[in-house]
Amino acid sequence: MLRASTWGSTIEYRETKTDVQGKFEVSAIPPEHRYDVIAMAEEYGQKQAEVHAAGAVDNRLDAGQLELAIANLSVSGVVVDVNDKPVTGARVNCFGGDGQPQRDTQADVEGKFTLGKVCAGRIRISASVGGETTRYGSVETEGGATDVRIVVSESSSSTRYIPKQPPSLLGKALPDLKQLKIDLPSEDSKNKIILVCFWDMQQRPSRHCVTEVAKQAEQLKQKGVTIVAVQASKIDAIALKDWVEKYNITFPVGAVEGDVEKTNFAWGVRSLPWLILTNRSHTVTAEGFAVGALTNKIKEITDAKL
Repeated sequence: MLRASTWGSTIEYRETKTDVQGKFEVSAIPPEHRYDVIAMAEEYGQKQAEVHAAGAVDNRLDAGQLELAIANLSVSGVVVDVNDKPVTGARVNCFGGDGQPQRDTQADVEGKFTLGKVCAGRIRISASVGGETTRYGSVETEGGATDVRIVVSESSSSTRYIPKQPPSLLGKALPDLKQLKIDLPSEDSKNKIILVCFWDMQQRPSRHCVTEVAKQAEQLKQKGVTIVAVQASKIDAIALKDWVEKYNITFPVGAVEGDVEKTNFAWGVRSLPWLILTNRSHTVTAEGFAVGALTNKIKEITDAKL
């Protein structure tokens, strides 16, 4: 989106879409003005750049590269009043600061809320509730926080919240996969490297990760690697089964049941997708790495064994 950021322009804003290479163009903009270029996409944050028509070369302005962070986290918590009582129906918002997307939701009858599809990093959340008087509050936290508390009052409150981070599994024994309804036969687990992929079928980056791993499944099996995937958010079981069959995912796919946030926290999951890799003794040697680094991570394990 191109938005005029100075008075006197004949446009307020214009919108366009990027092509398959991520390139875009907004044509026929008035000269002698300053503009904000704002990029946003589904399942990503947003990024803003400022350009000035005075800097045009051959009547063209270059906004440069706008890099969007993946929005694969959520923030959840509760809205309370000054007496620490839950506030029903409060509007909860986050805005596009620090590359975060704009999100909006409503607290339930217990004051609880979840803002989905936000990015890692700093995020500011506000809550407001109407009535005879409007009450408002805000908090600064991090993407992925699970127990945020927003206090609303007639005189607005603002606090900084430091979330509790999930523990790292590095150097620790891999937790029992049976917790995730995955029961590996002994021939698939004994003296095998284990790769666990926590993902969410509803997120494009997660789907890409699983399909990329699936392409390497046979090759990884020859190297003694056993793969399992874990659907780490609530989803319709039939839809998940249909997707697995459609894309010929040959390795076991489990799902988190019960308290999703508690389970993900216990497994050290900070964002999705989240890869966990063990050695042949099932001690975690790597976590949270990109799928493109998988080959090198496995090579480190096999070389160490030699």
